[in-house]
Amino acid sequence: MDKKVINIDAEILGGTPVFNGTRVPIKNLFDYLEGGESIETFLDDFEGVTREQVLRVLQFSEKKLNQMELFNIHKAKFNLSFLIKESFERSEDYYREPGEPLVSLYKIESKYSKRVGGQFKGQVWMAKDFDVLPGRFMKYFE
Repeated sequence: MDKKVINIDAEILGGTPVFNGTRVPIKNLFDYLEGGESIETFLDDFEGVTREQVLRVLQFSEKKLNQMELFNIHKAKFNLSFLIKESFERSEDYYREPGEPLVSLYKIESKYSKRVGGQFKGQVWMAKDFDVLPGRFMKYFE
C-alpha cells in the first residue's frame, strides 16, 4: 500500500489537502468528528477512504500538535530571524496572541532546482547597434 496518506496537488480541489487517491478533503474527517459522527459513519459516506488512512491522518495530526510550539508576539518580534531559521529545521511554528494563533511559519520546499547560467553560451548574439538609441528618441532624454 502507498505510504502517502495526504495528497496536496493544485490540480485536485485547488490544492486542498485530500486523502491520497481520492478527492475527499481531510477537513471533511475533522468536520465529521467535530459534529459527533463516528469514523464508521465517515467511512460509509466516503467509500474511497480506508480506515488505515483515517487512523494515519489522526496519528499525523496528534504528532503535529505535540510538536507545535507557541510563541507570543513579543517573543516572535524579538527573535524573528532566529525563529525563521529554526522553522527550517522543523515543520512549522505558530505565533499567537493570548488564546488565538495568528501566524504559522512553514518551510517551503521548492519544486524547482537552482538556476544555472551559461546554458545558451555561444547561441545568443547581440546586434552591434544594440545600445545605440535612435536620434528620434534621444530628444526625450536631453
